[in-house]
Amino acid sequence: MEWKKFRIDLVDYATFFGAYTTTEPFVNAVISSSDKRHEGSQGIEVVFHEVSHAMSDGLFGAQMHFCDSMHLQMDHNVWHTLLFYTTGKIVQQQLASLGQEHELYLLKNKLAELNPNVRKVVDAVLKNGPALLDGKKNTQETVLAVLEESR
Repeated sequence: MEWKKFRIDLVDYATFFGAYTTTEPFVNAVISSSDKRHEGSQGIEVVFHEVSHAMSDGLFGAQMHFCDSMHLQMDHNVWHTLLFYTTGKIVQQQLASLGQEHELYLLKNKLAELNPNVRKVVDAVLKNGPALLDGKKNTQETVLAVLEESR
């Protein structure tokens, strides 16, 4: 197993998104410590979401493959929403095991309201994401289902 280095910088401002990640030459997550969207357990999810970008190659690759074969334009909202969902659910499950509640960042911050296309993607991810986390669907099957349902 190869260990990856992660660097997390807490800054006042990290673009209008409140956080971003670069992956070369190492994973560097830059997260706003003053962004109101990061208060409470949301901040925990943001940290895990940002460093999970380094492990999202499978999501991105599966989407790229299906977009090419289906002649679809690559929409980063698909793999990125799946990343929001999966990291959010994992954080939610871990906090629940400690007796703490957590609302998914995806839902609490109403990412589906960004535009109608994002709403379709979020709805498809919420429908298909549980099967991915439960092991009933693999990454490729989930990405394909989300792509088909969000067109």
